[in-house]
Amino acid sequence: MTESGKELVLEKESIEISSQAKAIVITSNNQYAKAGQFTIFIQGMIEEAKKRFDPICKKTDAAHKEAVKQRDDIVVPLKDNLDLVKKKMAGYLEDQRLKEEREQAEALETKRKETEALARKADKLEAAGKIEKADQVRQEAVQKELQIETPKSSAPKMDGIKASISYKAKVINKKLFIQAVAKEKVSDDFLDINQRALNDYADSTKGKMPIPGVIFYTETNMSVSAKKAEPSQVRDVQDAEVSSNGNKEIVDF
Repeated sequence: MTESGKELVLEKESIEISSQAKAIVITSNNQYAKAGQFTIFIQGMIEEAKKRFDPICKKTDAAHKEAVKQRDDIVVPLKDNLDLVKKKMAGYLEDQRLKEEREQAEALETKRKETEALARKADKLEAAGKIEKADQVRQEAVQKELQIETPKSSAPKMDGIKASISYKAKVINKKLFIQAVAKEKVSDDFLDINQRALNDYADSTKGKMPIPGVIFYTETNMSVSAKKAEPSQVRDVQDAEVSSNGNKEIVDF
């Protein structure tokens, strides 16, 4: 049989096995044993497919890796340098933003002191009976408050370059953060459960050391040895009971 013919046989058997596997029902030890033989046969087909296609995959994979390497020899250093310059630009903008915020805070403080001084002056004028003059001073104070401007960035705008500010968070005290979640001060959606660590704990303790809010349960895992299996081992699967309309319903080993 030619190589292409063998590949067609493997493909056909793979399709047939799919329907057979879906139809299997195990309710007895005998059915369980024959299902085991079926899995051995499937594993044998997997190994046969790997044996046939792995060399092709390795060749194409090697060619792909070489192409990626040649590309990355150029692209990776360029990206590193791009990130370096972008980081420096972002640092400059951050420094400018903080400087502008400080300048605005200082301007606000100066205006506050000026308006308070004008308010005191207006009170004194009013107490002295100079009502009209007091109203003028109060109006002057209002105008000063309205003169406060939001500082604009001094960094030049450039086509193709856009800067944006994003806010991020970092936990600096894990215990306090967990307590806040426990007291429902913040959402428990902020907690990321380490499922792997929990599973390792369950496995090492056999589920005998409880944790509040956690249940332990078992799962049965199957492994199949990669050894030769003949098609005759699954004839019982192929001879499964067939319904009147020709569809396999129950595999009765």
